[in-house]
Amino acid sequence: MLHSSPCRRSLFLIALLVTAVCFLFTYLYYGFFYVEYEGMFDSFYSGRLTGGMPFRSVYFLGNIGTSHVYSMLYQLYPGIEWISWFLYSYLFLSCLLTIYIILCIVVDKAGAGMGIIVSVLVYFLVFADSNIHFLFTRVSYMLAGSSLLGLVYFFGAPGSISRRKILFTLLCGGFVLGTLTRSESATAVLLQVAVFGFFYIKNVRQFVSVFLFPVLFLGVVLAAIAYDLSTTPYFYKQVEPDIEAQFTDRENAVPLSQMHSYRDTAKWEIVKNIIWVDPGVLTPSYMRSLILPERPLYTDVRQWSRVRGAMTGMAARFWYLCLISCLLSLALLIRRWPQSAWDLLQWLLLAVSFWILIAMQTYTDKVNDRSFLPLLDIFILAQLIAVLPALLTQRRMIPLVLVGLTLFMIHMSRLSAEADTLSRYRAAYRRNLATITHVAGGKVLAVNSSSCDYLFLSNEPFHSFDFSAFCKVYVTDGFNIPFLPYYRRYLERECRCDIAAFPSFWDYLRSHHQDVVIVSTPRHLSVLRSYMEAIHDYSLPVSADTGTTLLTLQKSDTRDISDSLQIYHLGH
Repeated sequence: MLHSSPCRRSLFLIALLVTAVCFLFTYLYYGFFYVEYEGMFDSFYSGRLTGGMPFRSVYFLGNIGTSHVYSMLYQLYPGIEWISWFLYSYLFLSCLLTIYIILCIVVDKAGAGMGIIVSVLVYFLVFADSNIHFLFTRVSYMLAGSSLLGLVYFFGAPGSISRRKILFTLLCGGFVLGTLTRSESATAVLLQVAVFGFFYIKNVRQFVSVFLFPVLFLGVVLAAIAYDLSTTPYFYKQVEPDIEAQFTDRENAVPLSQMHSYRDTAKWEIVKNIIWVDPGVLTPSYMRSLILPERPLYTDVRQWSRVRGAMTGMAARFWYLCLISCLLSLALLIRRWPQSAWDLLQWLLLAVSFWILIAMQTYTDKVNDRSFLPLLDIFILAQLIAVLPALLTQRRMIPLVLVGLTLFMIHMSRLSAEADTLSRYRAAYRRNLATITHVAGGKVLAVNSSSCDYLFLSNEPFHSFDFSAFCKVYVTDGFNIPFLPYYRRYLERECRCDIAAFPSFWDYLRSHHQDVVIVSTPRHLSVLRSYMEAIHDYSLPVSADTGTTLLTLQKSDTRDISDSLQIYHLGH
């Protein structure tokens, strides 16, 4: 509903205060944590991992264009952790917009006090988890999702766009920024909110007017990405994300038993373990030859079995949020009791839309915390916007509200437990870093895809990572990181060699005048050494530092227990 200007201003100030207090409380009580690779991104963007060389790109489906802005700011003001401030400001704006919408709905029905209470509940239900688990994928979901929900709520009535062009433009800009932050997340959230928007707006022409720009913009971005992938000369774009997903998520590799020689076995092992260091041999066409033929999309029974297992596990883990969503769907049905089969069909489509979208995403790629939970949060938020007036005014909703509050308390308990776990993990990572610094201080440190994440997870948002203890830090084979254009340029400047001519960079490390310390899981290093011996007749002289063993704790976003990390010394 639309309010007079003074009312809108006062509600906005209340929303601003509530959002600021909630963010500050979350930071002080729970803490903000890197949970995957965001800390590594910060270190790359800042130029700290590239000897001050500008680094303008990390992943071609994320931070499109915005990475250039972050990198330039790091060059101008290197003491500020820019990406943390930017991405958390996106989360702040998402929450501010959402709380403002909640206040607009609640205040007229139940007063300002109830509006504040409901806003705080919504914050901890929907936003707190993404603030605690800091990752650009989650930021994209929340920013794009809240912007689209704002478009639906404020511009559901015919003629509303022409009356409030500035607000419409700002909300479209929020979706643009969310899309540029990660296009895959924006795609999922657009589909989810479009289903809600069709249910909420009712007027087909107005629905088209509201969603026309987001659909067109996202379509242009996805078309550009598709064209880029089909014409790119870059190795890392030819193998990621499609080929990587086949091996890591879809488990669709040719069995090892089909390899008939030691060389073939060594190549299979290194590809299956995503140690893609040798594009001259491990070409995209060769990797595709190791992928099993698939049935047409969404017709493979084996993949649907994987989807069922993954979704069941995720739903079981977040059962309380799933139940809250089901309760809201039931409340929505009670509020808008269908007068026709068409009404019932619309409600049913909305109720199952989240599960359909998650199933489709899991089939084509995977499902984990960073995709399941934010999309579920946006779905819950959309349901709340639709059903809040009924929850506040209809007595028959009281049992649903009481059950929902009970589940909410379970959710709050889970947030506390998760924050405690992440805090223990970070303390362990810092102890690991202290051990690494003790052994490798003043030396060259080489990390790979089995160890680099844990190096950066010892840091926290808003704080710069200090690499001054090491002579150099190199990521030798972190998935495709060495072949990202800016990092490849840096490595080739360092070694004065072509890093695609594997193992030229290892020759450089072996001839380095400083001692080189490697941090890796034993499994990773064993696969790499076997490949180098079998394919290149190259012996990698490494010896374990028997005095130190670093235990790698499981990642909170994957729940896979990892091997122990080991420190190695590289001989000359």
